[in-house]
Amino acid sequence: MLQKRLREQAFLNAGVHIQLTDERPAGDRPESERDREIPYQNNYCYEGGISSFVEHINASKDVLHPDVIHFSAVAEDENSTAEVALQYTDTYQEQIFSFANNIRTTDGGTHEDGFKRALTRVMNDYARKYNILKENDKNLVTKLTVDGEDYSVSHVDGYTGGVDDIRAAKTYGEEYLDNEATFYLTKGGYIAAAGEGQTVRRDARHG
Repeated sequence: MLQKRLREQAFLNAGVHIQLTDERPAGDRPESERDREIPYQNNYCYEGGISSFVEHINASKDVLHPDVIHFSAVAEDENSTAEVALQYTDTYQEQIFSFANNIRTTDGGTHEDGFKRALTRVMNDYARKYNILKENDKNLVTKLTVDGEDYSVSHVDGYTGGVDDIRAAKTYGEEYLDNEATFYLTKGGYIAAAGEGQTVRRDARHG
């Protein structure tokens, strides 16, 4: 559990070196670790940050695009930052790892909700613009746009947690992600690659 948490923190803080030294005698270790030297050191450092995290998650999967999509920015008031890394695979399930102030938010939050809404809007705008979705086709929904997607959303803020602050964070997250996702995804042609995969899955479901 401690190793997992420290590795996670290394992913969330790009370039930070974290070292865990295990000085327990062999008899106090799990059987699978008793042959390790004493002391045994675990070193965690990932220059790619959460992009490296997504690569780690997808190491044994077939990905639809080799490069992890990554973008980040700081709010105008400098009270908040948001960072996103994502990659589509050939699976039907999404994997979501979202964090607020370096704490895993297993129940989601405004940062995760804003990301999903922004991604869905960007996908639909792109599909309409390039005639992937025809005039009579329904818009893609959030579940479809995130199918097969593994991503990490990290949000750091200076808000105190009041209602107005939560609304501000939610608005910032969605507007920022909308702008950044539009620029980055269309620039690299990632939407086309991901969209083709989503279209195949949608056709298979309704075929």
